[in-house]
This record gives sequence, structure tokens and C-alpha cells, in this order.
Amino acid sequence: EGISDEHDKLEQKIRFRKPEWISDCIEKGQLSSRYELLPEQFVEGSGDEIDTEESLTVRAGADEQKDYKSLIVDVFKELIEMYSVQDDDFRSRAYDKAVPIIESIVHPIRNVNDVKGCSDIGKSLMKDIEQIIDSGKTCERLEELKADERMKVLRLFMGIYDCGKKHANVWYQRGWRTLQDVREHEDELSKNQKIGLELYEEFQQRIPREEVEKIESFVRDKVRELSHGKLDALACGSYRRGSPDCGDVDILVHGEEQFTKHFLSVLVKELCECGFLTHQLSTSTAKSDAFQKCLGVCQLKDNLNTKRIHRRLDIIVVPEQEFIYALIYFTGPVGFNRSLRIRASEYGMQLSNHSLRRYTRIRSGPKSKSYEQEEFRGDPILVNSENDVFNLLKVPFKPPDQRDGRRICDEIQDRIRT
Repeated sequence: EGISDEHDKLEQKIRFRKPEWISDCIEKGQLSSRYELLPEQFVEGSGDEIDTEESLTVRAGADEQKDYKSLIVDVFKELIEMYSVQDDDFRSRAYDKAVPIIESIVHPIRNVNDVKGCSDIGKSLMKDIEQIIDSGKTCERLEELKADERMKVLRLFMGIYDCGKKHANVWYQRGWRTLQDVREHEDELSKNQKIGLELYEEFQQRIPREEVEKIESFVRDKVRELSHGKLDALACGSYRRGSPDCGDVDILVHGEEQFTKHFLSVLVKELCECGFLTHQLSTSTAKSDAFQKCLGVCQLKDNLNTKRIHRRLDIIVVPEQEFIYALIYFTGPVGFNRSLRIRASEYGMQLSNHSLRRYTRIRSGPKSKSYEQEEFRGDPILVNSENDVFNLLKVPFKPPDQRDGRRICDEIQDRIRT
């Protein structure tokens, strides 16, 4: 009975607080009276906490051992695409800003509190993150957009090569709703759109890593043969980052400029004649400040001479002095490249897919309206490896399979957020 009385007295002293209470106490330097939960708001043993605007909490359905970071990023990227299709730039930008912030979080994201306090992530996005963690796959906003009939049609049309949101919206306004509707108006399509429509189902299929290796090997052998060993080739993009499958294949052809100068046309002709390159979507052989490129479609043959499905292939010819920079750029991903460019600018340099240059800023214009104009004076910095570029930017080297879009170093964190 005595023990029971002591328990009752102790229970009367118990107070439940929201997690924000701890930060509030630290800030004030004393115990805070804020963020108290009333007894009727707290269900003992339920595993659930209160869902209020002030406190976004861990749900009982979430797996607290799982890192949801990549899933959140994937969902947000899909939302960016959908809002872009709708020309909703405001929402598209909001999610676009949030993606690098989420990717930069060093620790795993196991519950919504792990992203709390991050800039550019407001209550609306926090709610999306909470729903993604709870469901383990999606959020209500994404499902609503997916269920929208107009969105379904626009995304269907934009799956056709060379059909952007402008063309997709025009077709929708004309009353087209299916691929068959597009086929019935094929005479109104561009050359590339006709190819994209013809190969629509094939282009939707991911390319297994094993097949990318064979495509790379085939092109490399042709490059070495035609250049008498003066040039070489390798596949970049998500393949080089270790992805098990790819959407298309990017191949860099590189060597001394005297051998690369007119090589693309020779290579394309040979690949077409042997039946490997089945379609040329776009070819640019004039070298100004851009690389020589061939955007096309290829098709492998197996040992029985049976043709496989068509695959998207981009071939980029790069002079050796620009090869390392192009290699970093075409390996990606976008977030990682953005981090490197920001780092370069902090050291008074400009990084591109062609070079790394030092620059100076000169002030011009009347004093009342002075502004800074960048003037690039330095010559390209010659490097022999990717590691040389990382050293120049004073960041630790990351091999391709670790370039996942997160911050390359802690010092860049605040820079990207702003």
C-alpha cells in the first residue's frame, strides 16, 4: 500500500512534452513551460505521438531502421517532372530546391524529425515526407497527380522522343488522348518524333548493365580500329556510377585533337554501314565551343545474328585536353556537378564540361548603379586525372560509384542552401 501511494504521488508529477521542449529549454537556459501534452492527447503504449502543426512526429508504421532518403528524393523528382508538365513553376521550384538539401543530409532519414529545421523545406513538404515514410513508397500529392487524366496523357505523349511539354499540350488541346491518335496524325510529326513513336515501347525499357557493356565494347573496338589506336572510348552516365540499368548510353570518344577533329563523321558512317546505328536523331560535327555529338539509336546483334531491341545512344567526341572535365560532367549526377561548380566559384574559378579556369571580377557601370561583371582571363588548367580536379578544388576525391548528388564536403552545405 505504501508503494502504491508513492507511485500515485510520482504519477501526479509526470508531464509529457513535445520534442521541441528540449530546444526551448536550451535556448532559454531554464526549464520551459511550453509544449506540454495534455493527458487526453497521449495514449500510453500506442506508439503514436500527437500530430499537430507544431510537431511532426514518427509514425508507428514507419520502419525506424530504414533510410528513406533515396525514396524521398525519387518521389520529389517525380513531382518536379509533373509540376513542370503542368507549367506550375512555383511548386516545381520548391521541390527542386528541396532535393539537394535532402541529398546533403549526412545521417540516415528514418523519420520526419531527421529533416526538421532544414531550409527550403516547409510544412507542406514536411507533410509529403511524413507520408512517404509512413507508406514506404509515395505521398498523397503524387498519387493525386498520377490519377489526373490530363497528366496521364501528357506524360504518355512526353515519352515520345523529341516531344516536350509544349507539343504534348498542343496535342492534348487538339483532342488527342492515345498513341493511336498520334499515329493517325503522323504526317504532322517531326522526323525524330516519328522515330520516337515507332520505337516508343522499346525506348521505355531500361538497358541492363550487361547490354551497356556490350554496346560500349562494340563502339570502342570500332573507334580503335578506325583511328589505328589513336583514340579510345568509354561509357559514362549512370553506368559508370555503377547503376544496374540505364535509360540510355553515353559514350565519350577521346584522344589528341588532331585525330578527333573530323573523326565523328567517319565513325558514324561506319556504325551505320555495319547496321549498328539504325537512326541518326541529331549530329553536330562542327567544333566551336561545343563537343562533336551524335544522338542516335543503336541495335546489337547476338551470336545467332538475331537483333535486339533498339537503344538510345549518344556519342560525344572530346579532345584530350578537355577529356577529364567532360568525363566528370558526363558521369554526373547533376547534383554532384552543381556542388563542384559552386566549390570552384568559391575559389575564383569557373568549372565547365570543357575546362577549369581562374577568373577575375571587374567592376563596371556608373557608381550609382555599380555591379560586378565576371571576366575570365585565365587559360584552361590542364589536368591528367579526375583526382587532379578534386585537388584543385580542395575536396576529397570520390570515385564514380560514390557520386550520389550529396554535398561533396561540409563547407558547401550553407552555400547550396542559399
